[in-house]
Amino acid sequence: MSPPALPHPTARWRLTYLRTLAALVVLAASLLVAAPAKAAPACGVLASGAAPQAQTAIHHACSQLGVPYVWGGGHGSSPGATGGGFDCSGLVRYAYARATGRDILGAGSTRAQWARAQAEGWPRVFSWSAMLPGDLIYYSDNGTAAGIYHVAMYLGQNAIVEAPSPGLTVRTRAQSGSSDFIGAVRIFTSPGAQPAGAGPMFHQVRAANGSWSGFGALNGYQTPLPGDAKDVAVAGLADGTAQVVIVGADNRIYHRGRHANGTWTEFQPLNGMGTTSPAQGKRVAIAALPNGTTQVVMIGTDDTVYHRVRNTDGNWTGWGRLNGYGTTSAAGARDVAISGQPDNSAQVLIVGMDDGIYHRGRHADGTWTEFRPLTGTGTTTTAKGSAVAIAGLPDGSSQVVIAGSGGQLHHRIRQANGSWSEFQPLNGAGTSTPAVAKDVTVAGLPNGTSQVTIVGADNQIHHRVRAATGAWSEFRTVAGVGTTSGAKGSRVSMAGLPDNSTQLVIVGE
Repeated sequence: MSPPALPHPTARWRLTYLRTLAALVVLAASLLVAAPAKAAPACGVLASGAAPQAQTAIHHACSQLGVPYVWGGGHGSSPGATGGGFDCSGLVRYAYARATGRDILGAGSTRAQWARAQAEGWPRVFSWSAMLPGDLIYYSDNGTAAGIYHVAMYLGQNAIVEAPSPGLTVRTRAQSGSSDFIGAVRIFTSPGAQPAGAGPMFHQVRAANGSWSGFGALNGYQTPLPGDAKDVAVAGLADGTAQVVIVGADNRIYHRGRHANGTWTEFQPLNGMGTTSPAQGKRVAIAALPNGTTQVVMIGTDDTVYHRVRNTDGNWTGWGRLNGYGTTSAAGARDVAISGQPDNSAQVLIVGMDDGIYHRGRHADGTWTEFRPLTGTGTTTTAKGSAVAIAGLPDGSSQVVIAGSGGQLHHRIRQANGSWSEFQPLNGAGTSTPAVAKDVTVAGLPNGTSQVTIVGADNQIHHRVRAATGAWSEFRTVAGVGTTSGAKGSRVSMAGLPDNSTQLVIVGE
């Protein structure tokens, strides 16, 4: 009998291949069944180096684990879940609002948050390995800001917390990089720090008898939460009302009023020059005139000086540029101040781009004098400084206070006839040496006194009074919120009212 025929070599190879493939499939299936799913990272601060506010924001983001993703969730008038959940930007907005008590990210989309970070000057991180807990990670589908579509919060140890997409819930997941990673934003860089350049707004009243009401927070634009600002200004009117103008954290100019009974209107944006879009600026000042109008001056984002008037009916004129010293070109400035005078004229002070101090007047009929430099003490050269303040008094004189060279505080008087006294140093508390200030404001009162408030070199708010006789009290520290310790801030503004009380507004810490 012939031996059985052997399979063809190709047939043998195919048989072996099929048997091997089947074995691999069985093995893979068994491994899939046997291998447990990898656990999601823990939700919490998983690395060191984060500011306390960032750590608290992580805590609040983690408290929302399991909350459904909802498109547009978290974008209501105040932070918090809407429609039963959050989207990605709504989640991080909520977390940082709860951490700080302020709506610092706002109700905008991921792209709006990225743009806000740039406007605020918040540091950006472009390396995954350089991130700290609390950093906000942004993803773009085309590598540009226009393509940003998602944000997550970094926890440390290559883990994030996020509101991912429809059908899912707030979760953590591991991630050590992404081709869509465009950068991260770090809102707080050190313990106790505020977002760069901005801080919470506070207001209080000093009664005619010298007692203080205590600071209360001012809410922001379209939110009940305390608002942030980069600069503040306040003016007191003859009817006992006050008006406040600010440079918001978004660099936009906002205005609101305080009624004589202490209630407030809401902040509203002021439109820019020749546009309905909000004006943007760096510094702002406001003065009230006896006829019930107010004058506003600001330094725009282009570093030039603008002026406008609010009429008694609440309507505004348009912005106009102020020309500089010895030129028809727009004046450039680093700081600006304005005062209202008893004859309905106004006076403007600026710190020019050369750090020189310049002054000009606006007559009651709306015509202007030209800017002129103010000379320094014992010299014909232009005085130099970093901050300026001016206030009118009932006799037509005005009080000028500047933070001069090295921040040293100096005071001088412009008489009603236009003549000037010499600059004289203002001493600090408990010392004969000049006080050092980072910002300064002065208010004139109906009784002929004036009050000066500064942000000192220690960032604390200090206040003193000049009597109608010219005698000065000593600087005293203004207490902070709920404490006898000194309040701290970066910007101050003060205005007098007909009852000889004063309104104080600060950008605090």
